[in-house]
Order: sequence, then structure tokens, then C-alpha cells
Amino acid sequence: DVFALHVEGDSMRDAMLTDGDIVILQKTSIGQVKNGDIVAAWIIDTQETTLKRFEKTKRGISLRPENPDYDIIYLQPDEVDIQGKLLAVLRFRY
Repeated sequence: DVFALHVEGDSMRDAMLTDGDIVILQKTSIGQVKNGDIVAAWIIDTQETTLKRFEKTKRGISLRPENPDYDIIYLQPDEVDIQGKLLAVLRFRY
């Protein structure tokens, strides 16, 4: 199963994902992603989805932006739902 999301913001700009892009993701779960994968993550507390680089550590999950202007998001596995893993980017410029 695949789905698409519209990118808003510039937190992943250094990974070449920019505001206005459409990202194509493979539905997946936290057990199926590897460190370094770019994922769409549903943050349960704030009820929003974010696109970040995934890393599982001994202390929990970190969601890393690819822009030094943004902070890393640290969560426990029960505070986040990994919705999908990045497959492709569509960019339309007029």
C-alpha cells in the first residue's frame, strides 16, 4: 500500500524535500523501518504528522530534521505511530 502527503515547511530541506513537494510513502510500522529511513510519523500527543529521519536508540525514538534550524524530536515508542517510509518525491514547479 502506498499513499501521498503534501510537504509543508522546510524542516527536511537538506534532504531535498521542500515546501510544496508531494512525497510518496509505503505504509509501514515502527518494526519495519531502519535507522536513517525518512518516515511520516504521527505524533500522538500533538495529533500531527511530521516527515523526519528515523532513529531508534536505547532511550527511545528520535525524529531528526534535515535542517539545523529545527530541533530533534525525542519520543517513546508508544508516543508515535510510524505511518510510512519515503519511496519517492514529486516536485512540480510552474
